[in-house]
Amino acid sequence: MKNTVIQSVLGSLLPAMLLGGAGRDDSTNRMQAYLKQNAAVVPSAPDGAFQIPAGILDRDVRRCRVIFTGETHGMETNYRLRHAFLSYLKRAAGIKYLLLEAGPSQAGTLNRYLQTGDTTLLDEMYSYVQGTLEWTQEDYAFWQSVYAFNNGLPAQERLTVVGIDIEHQPAYALARLKTLLPSETPPGRIAPQINLVRAFSRNDRTYFDIAAKLSSGLEADGP
Repeated sequence: MKNTVIQSVLGSLLPAMLLGGAGRDDSTNRMQAYLKQNAAVVPSAPDGAFQIPAGILDRDVRRCRVIFTGETHGMETNYRLRHAFLSYLKRAAGIKYLLLEAGPSQAGTLNRYLQTGDTTLLDEMYSYVQGTLEWTQEDYAFWQSVYAFNNGLPAQERLTVVGIDIEHQPAYALARLKTLLPSETPPGRIAPQINLVRAFSRNDRTYFDIAAKLSSGLEADGP
């Protein structure tokens, strides 16, 4: 059985890093000392799956309202660890919200996928991120595993994805927004902006201009 050493970065780490008056070197030393003291060996099964040992983090996670996990981007191991943490944190802390480094449009699509299991939603979303670190078989398979995990939970306990980042893919954001528009004729005041979104197509390369016009319209009509 192989073992992998992981360093868990929980909400309790943040106060140690942000103590008033702590300089950069001091903060780095505190962080490294914390990680050394809290490193854990997590065993992997013959199929490569990880399982967070029972009780290893229970006391920490139960007293936290927000729990962060860290990673080095672009590593296949991340996805196995994500699934292991997801299963563990659901069991140990009863988490209901999965915060992502993603924009609202991607989060909305993932929630719809988790509700329906419709992989065409994933296919379209991934087609807009081709060439990025998200465009991998492992990332796609991870969301399929989340769907299976979520579908096995009682309805009231199922996870909801929350996107807490900006929109990195404006073309996809517009495509997603277009699917949410009602069919009715929009009021005159917002008709120009609505029609811009309705006219957007996959091959339209002016999405930055459209996004800028939408932002200007919001600023002009704001309080």
